[in-house]
Amino acid sequence: MISTVHKTILVIAVPFPGYYLTGFRRWLMEGVPPDGMPAIVNFLRETAKRGYQVHITLPVLGREYPCKRTVREGRIVVYPYKIPACFSPLIKLFRWRGNFLLNFLFIFLTMIFSFGFHMRLIKHIKPLFIYQMGYNTLNGHFLQLRTGVPLVYRMFGTALGEKLDSTGHIRLNLWDRIRSTPETYSYRYPGDLMVIGNDGTRGGEVMRAFGVPKQRSLFTMNGIGYQRERKSKANLRKGFGKDVFLAVTVTRLVPWKGVDRTIRAFPLVIKKEPRLRLVIVGDGNERKALEDLVRESGMEEFVKFQGVIPHDMVIDTIRQADVLISTQYVTNRSNCTLEAVMAGRPVVSLDDGSLDGFLEHMRDSLLVDTDDINEQLSSALVCLAQDPKLYGKLRKGVEKTRSQMRSWAQRINYELEVIEGVIGSGKPE
Repeated sequence: MISTVHKTILVIAVPFPGYYLTGFRRWLMEGVPPDGMPAIVNFLRETAKRGYQVHITLPVLGREYPCKRTVREGRIVVYPYKIPACFSPLIKLFRWRGNFLLNFLFIFLTMIFSFGFHMRLIKHIKPLFIYQMGYNTLNGHFLQLRTGVPLVYRMFGTALGEKLDSTGHIRLNLWDRIRSTPETYSYRYPGDLMVIGNDGTRGGEVMRAFGVPKQRSLFTMNGIGYQRERKSKANLRKGFGKDVFLAVTVTRLVPWKGVDRTIRAFPLVIKKEPRLRLVIVGDGNERKALEDLVRESGMEEFVKFQGVIPHDMVIDTIRQADVLISTQYVTNRSNCTLEAVMAGRPVVSLDDGSLDGFLEHMRDSLLVDTDDINEQLSSALVCLAQDPKLYGKLRKGVEKTRSQMRSWAQRINYELEVIEGVIGSGKPE
């Protein structure tokens, strides 16, 4: 047991309503249970348990929250800083027109309104390293230049993997270069270490393409499970018959998560196998559109919306289903597929390359062709529902895959060991 805090770190984040990295914002500001971004939440918690005092900064728009220092869970110290409310209309416009514009806006706003604040904070807390989340702020880069404090970049996948050619080079046209300027800047100036989660977007290859030195890069999968996993209070099978074959999706209901693909395939699913049912777990700004799509498809009897489930209940919730479906547009190596493996349930997803090296078709999952998702997805689900031998085989394969994965505590401890080795700090006493 660690009795005394000997080391501090500074975490720079930009969680903002409707913007990236928002799932832990209310937890830090209000103390409510975290509702997303388990990679961040677990990093903060596990780093604190390892003996660090974690100082995290985040922007507040106008009077949304008081800008006062707050301590969460003993060793996580939160420092909000203010961005004037006069920028709110511009933020809303850019959020509506495209998030990539917000990257440029937030780089500008966070530099102008918080650089001096961060300089003073560094002088006060004397962090061993700066841990910057994402590329939508460049404070970490310039703070390192001014102070000499080691910098760790934490990237959550990449938008540039699809630009890799067969030789491993990045091919960007002029428009791509403009859109991706903040991200490419980070790769060209990666600090002391760049950490990218292996979410299927080919972050490791992108780092190599930009020449990030191997000794300054870490490419690793997310962890699985929660230290305080709880029994689910939800009943996914409520309202369905006892003999149904139940599929579930677990995700934020936003357009790129691809839940619409699953819904569009379901009329064909039911035509082939009337015992199949679907429960959609999660919430988001796309929920109404998805509910409308269910009604238009005549699937109200077969598809229901469960709403948000607390994260420490997600795994037990998935156990109530027979299979998890993931049909995302960007990458399907997401937390929900990791959680399905932890729950011991097979996955039906897309053969889009994002699950390579993690799930294998006919071993622990069925990965379908993206050319005709309606037909392919329906056939895969029907096969599982009608072939107990195949379903049992996949369940055994999932158990083997689960045995090879790291828990969140193991995953974060491994990352911290790499960081400690790179910056030469040793371990907390």
